[in-house]
Amino acid sequence: MNNSRFSTGITRRIRLLLALATCSSIVSGCARRTIRKADIPVKGCLKSCIRGLFALVLAMASIACRTTRAPFAQVANVVKENRLAAGAELQGVQVTRGNARLTTTAGLVLQKGDRIETDHTTEAVILFGDVYEVILGPDTTITISPDFFVDIGKAVVRKLKEIRKKFQAETKYVNAGVEHTQFAISVDPGDVVSVVVLEGSVTLESTQKKWPPQTIRAREKAVVRAEEPPSRRERVPQSELDRTFGWARRVEVIALPEVPNLDGLLLNDARQRLIEAGLQLGSVEKVAAAGKPLNTVVGQGTPPGQPVPRGSRVNLRVTGESVVPDVRGMSSLEASLALSLAGLQAGETTEEEGTGGKPGKVARQSPAPGTRVPPGKAVSLVMAARTEGRGEEGERGETTRRNEGRVNPCTVPDVLSAGQANARRVVEAAGLTLNVQQRIEGPPTQSPKPGTQVPCGSAVDVAW
Repeated sequence: MNNSRFSTGITRRIRLLLALATCSSIVSGCARRTIRKADIPVKGCLKSCIRGLFALVLAMASIACRTTRAPFAQVANVVKENRLAAGAELQGVQVTRGNARLTTTAGLVLQKGDRIETDHTTEAVILFGDVYEVILGPDTTITISPDFFVDIGKAVVRKLKEIRKKFQAETKYVNAGVEHTQFAISVDPGDVVSVVVLEGSVTLESTQKKWPPQTIRAREKAVVRAEEPPSRRERVPQSELDRTFGWARRVEVIALPEVPNLDGLLLNDARQRLIEAGLQLGSVEKVAAAGKPLNTVVGQGTPPGQPVPRGSRVNLRVTGESVVPDVRGMSSLEASLALSLAGLQAGETTEEEGTGGKPGKVARQSPAPGTRVPPGKAVSLVMAARTEGRGEEGERGETTRRNEGRVNPCTVPDVLSAGQANARRVVEAAGLTLNVQQRIEGPPTQSPKPGTQVPCGSAVDVAW
């Protein structure tokens, strides 16, 4: 990455943040004091604020457009005789679209109107987006409708995410509508529909409007025979609940392991934990995060506890080395914000005369721009000294200089010309210390530059 381009981007972002913060102060009644200190005209501030808000809206819209939604419905996995189906065994689940039979695969995307049939030794898990899962028992036939229609067989419905989205299991004579629940539904050849609720509640409605809607709550069961009103009992024994939902739990464990919590683990440990859970490591994004060791997991694409198809990939964000931004020419406040955005912090800040930089701005920094360093590392700054006048905080007076009264200054040697073999000897002979850093791109760099007067014992940063 070009350092000057990186610096320009960071500077623009920081100054935009400062402009927005100033506008906020104006709105809250602190306009006069803020304008006096920041020396920003009101009109210019408001224009920056409006531009910044407009840019934020565009950025949010762009992110929303790039968001990838889960398929409407898909075959998550197939279970054959208490194990994951493989190869030809996957065809124990038959998917028909129109007059064509599809080849069943794990992850097969389903459409409205698709018909799904399981044979007498096969079970399947169907995901509806990332909100509901439907576990199909053997010898079950359903049709993907706006949700799903049960022709015959048994299914268990479970909600995966806490959002209010209505879901409906339909049959010939009764529909079971839910918002947040776990329930089982079965249809036998005589059109007898049984509904058992484990959690939440289910609203039963007659498709022919033969009887008013009825609500079935947790641990209750209802049986509907053709067009007759549902018979209902208040309490279902635990043994019956175990029989009704036990087979579905078994299938779910085989086909949909839960994503483990990987936060705080080192990358290799996180990879092993995923393997143990029947999952795979997906993409790994390196991010700056102060205070954590390198390659520590600080985020995961799939939240902990969420069931996903076995073999799914889980994307991770881990701490990586931070690249030191170029903060030269910035004020100390701008530099601190830029370093913070890069996962670093401002270290010792001093002022010196004769740096050649703009008064009150960063003249030198250590480590040098583009250097890779551990997250949270402090970057020391040398500010170009001011003359008597307005200080950075807007107060008049002579700015205190750290270099006043300093004794025994040392002159920085030309380390690059000395070569790597002699670098340390040359630096130490000048009364300074050598700090060797990794160069990312471009020619070798040295900071401070040769000939600069610095306090004896200071570090000279060299990126070979």
